[in-house]
Amino acid sequence: MKGSVLRKSKFQAFIAFMLLLVGCSKETSPAPEPEVNQYTLNVSASQGGSVDVTEGVYDENTVVQVTATANEHYVFVSWSNGATENPLSVTMNNDQTLTANFVKRQYPLQILIEGQGTVTETIISTAKQPTDYNSGTVVRLEATPGSGWLFYTWSGASTETLNQIDLTIDDSKTVTASFEEQYTNVKGADNTFRGVGKWKIRKPKQSITKDFNVACEITEVIFKTNGTFVIKTAVASVSFTGEYSVETNSTIRLTSSGTELGSLSELVLSDSYISFSIALEDICVESVAGDRDKTYNENNDTNASGEDRLIAQFEEGEQVNLIGFNGAGFYTDLNPDTTGINASYRSGVIFNSGDEFQGVLLAPHNTIDMSNPAHQIIELDFYQETASELFLLAKLEQAVDTENLDASEVAVEVGVTVNEAGWQRVRFDFGANRQNSPPYENEENVALGSYSFLAFFVGLGSQIQGTYYIDNVVGGREGEPVPDTDGDGTFDSVDNCIEEVGDMNNFGCPFEDVSAEIFIAENGITVKCPNAEIGYTQEVNGKVFEVVDESGLRNKIANDEDVSCVCTSRINNMAILFFEKTFFNQDISHWALPP
Repeated sequence: MKGSVLRKSKFQAFIAFMLLLVGCSKETSPAPEPEVNQYTLNVSASQGGSVDVTEGVYDENTVVQVTATANEHYVFVSWSNGATENPLSVTMNNDQTLTANFVKRQYPLQILIEGQGTVTETIISTAKQPTDYNSGTVVRLEATPGSGWLFYTWSGASTETLNQIDLTIDDSKTVTASFEEQYTNVKGADNTFRGVGKWKIRKPKQSITKDFNVACEITEVIFKTNGTFVIKTAVASVSFTGEYSVETNSTIRLTSSGTELGSLSELVLSDSYISFSIALEDICVESVAGDRDKTYNENNDTNASGEDRLIAQFEEGEQVNLIGFNGAGFYTDLNPDTTGINASYRSGVIFNSGDEFQGVLLAPHNTIDMSNPAHQIIELDFYQETASELFLLAKLEQAVDTENLDASEVAVEVGVTVNEAGWQRVRFDFGANRQNSPPYENEENVALGSYSFLAFFVGLGSQIQGTYYIDNVVGGREGEPVPDTDGDGTFDSVDNCIEEVGDMNNFGCPFEDVSAEIFIAENGITVKCPNAEIGYTQEVNGKVFEVVDESGLRNKIANDEDVSCVCTSRINNMAILFFEKTFFNQDISHWALPP
């Protein structure tokens, strides 16, 4: 029994195990997933900006970030759903359309007025808002002075000096229009000119030039209480000094050492502003405006009238003796290059034949006073056509004692080396770099007082043949007039003879009548006839040469005659000989240039 029961139990267990295997091998189907909803997002921007997302389809509950970016002069204000966050997080639980809203920035413009006058506003580019201007709006402001007043300047958002300006409104701005009362009487109660002081000249509002094409280019004007003036120009070497007199409320007369220099007209004056038209005789014409330098103190002025005098400028009628020596020729002619630093119409010309120690004397009719250490400098413009290294020497000489030629004081000199082509400014500093001229160069420097002339050498100690130009010689201050004690028309600074009518080219002394012949100079090129009579002819080196004067030479050129065999030693002026000649092809290398 017991064995039957056991077998029965094992069988039942087997059947259960098999049933279990059959149940485990049967496949079952997965439960279906729930359906997901999707929604559409449309994003756009109003005028004045952009967005980084424009459209898209997203699953339900997806969070999308959108950003609005404003253009220049605009600002983001809100989204079309009322939200103001930026960036904005959008939860997609339905279809949505969003628009980013932008508006133009608005800024206030405040206009203030000093003095008596009005300012009108005109919008140039956009419409005006009730109180503010949209950013980017261009507003034109025009200042109109009241009766008896003048517009002076803007300050604040603009520092322009024109009465009409355009302002771009890109921020809050304040601008002030300043008006000043115009002086109806330019002289005060004490009869002193109300324009006394220093005036900084603005860029010219217009320029009028004569046929020599030179504008004044004034940068600074000083009127002093003693009736003297200084006019400075954009060319550092060129300034004008002299005396002024107020003729009327709109006219000022300018003189220099008693000689008419020019005038100021159309004068307009207030406490801070000046404008006028200036005409300097045979020099320049210009209309300018300027501002008073309120830091200027006349008592501290080291550049007053008479300082840094103009020694020579070589325009026609120059009051200076121009003398070549040791064989150098010297005359005035047209400026070879007016596009550089020197725009003068005429310049001084030095012709070096190649001999040593050739130079030129500049003998003004007034001495050069260099007693003030602050003004012991001579400056001049120097021109050479091609770059070569030259040694330039400026030498200050005392007036010659006509009764004792050996009594002349020791001369002083400064040397400078130049190597550039074209015009260049050369500075001779007698305060720092001077030495006594030979044979006194090893002695203690002499004090600088009043010197009567300046000796200028080109290529000193070298044998460099060439033609060079100098101009705008300035320095020191104007000293005492140089006398003409013997009355021969030559100033004593270059007059070595007593009571004899001399020749400027021979230091005031008559030429010795050593010969009447025509001869070749030591350089083997130049034909000379210093003492021969006009019309005299002579054969030299197989050619017959004729002595001519200035009028004879000019007539020959005008009539297209042969001038290749003329002697020109008796001619002092060759300026503009070929002005009207478009073609000229004759050999004139033998001509003696004017002294």
